[in-house]
Amino acid sequence: MTKTSREEIIAAAQDMFRRRGYAGLSMAELADAVGLRKASLYSRFAAKEDLAIEALQLTLAQIEGACPTGPDWQADYRASITAIADHLAMHHRCLGLHLLYGTAEADAVRAAALAFFGRLHQVIQAILERHHPPRRAAELAEDALSQLEGATLWLAFSGDEAPMRRAVERVLGAGLANQARTEAELREKIAELEGDVLTLRGALAGQIEAESCFR
Repeated sequence: MTKTSREEIIAAAQDMFRRRGYAGLSMAELADAVGLRKASLYSRFAAKEDLAIEALQLTLAQIEGACPTGPDWQADYRASITAIADHLAMHHRCLGLHLLYGTAEADAVRAAALAFFGRLHQVIQAILERHHPPRRAAELAEDALSQLEGATLWLAFSGDEAPMRRAVERVLGAGLANQARTEAELREKIAELEGDVLTLRGALAGQIEAESCFR
C-alpha cells in the first residue's frame, strides 16, 4: 500500500478548506479522504489549526511561484496580477478569505490568514514601488486585492468569470495608467523647467548687454 505523504495530506486539506471553510472540515473526513486512520492523521498533525496554517503556506507558495521578478516591472505586474486572478478563478475560492470565517477560537489560523493577505499585498506593492512612490504603490496594491477578492466572491456565488476578467483589466489599467500619467506630468514639468531656463538665459543676456553699455 502506498504511503500517504505529508504534502498529499496538506493538498487534500487545502481543497477541503476551500470548499467547506475552517469549521466545515473534520479531521475524520480528511483522514478518510487521504486513506488514513484518524489516529495516524493526528500523529502527523496535532490539530486542525496546524493543517490550516500549512494549507495557507502552500497556497501562498503556489501563487508566489507564478509571480516573476524580472527586469521589467510592467511585465512583472501584469504576470503577477494575472497569476493571482487565475489561481482564484481556478478554485472559485480564496483560501485566505475562507479561513477567516469560523476561526473565532483559532487565533493562530486567523493570524496566518491575515499574514497571507499581507504577503500578497507586499508582493504587489514591491513591484509597483519600482516605479510608483511607496504610498501610491500601497494604495494600488490594496485596490488590486480588493477588486480581485470581490470578483472571487461573485464567482463562487454565480460561477460567472466575467467580473474577474473585468477586475483584472481595471487593476492592470490602474497601475499602468498611473505610470503614463506620471510620465506625462514629468514631461510637462521638464518642458516648464526648460522654458524657465530659456527665460533666465534671455534675462541674463539682456542684463549683460545693458551693463556693457555703461562700460
